[in-house]
Amino acid sequence: MCLSKFFNIQPKTGETVGLDGKVLKGSYQIENDNPNCDSHPAIMLVSAYIVERG
Repeated sequence: MCLSKFFNIQPKTGETVGLDGKVLKGSYQIENDNPNCDSHPAIMLVSAYIVERG
């Protein structure tokens, strides 16, 4: 799993990894919203949780 390698946490056999993803509403910036700010895509958050370890 890519996230476990990134955070250097290895789930043990039989452990459950819960994943959740969200996009922050209104966090995107399109080019004509504000001429003083560069456009960018929405901010995305991903959470991973090893259930057995709390």
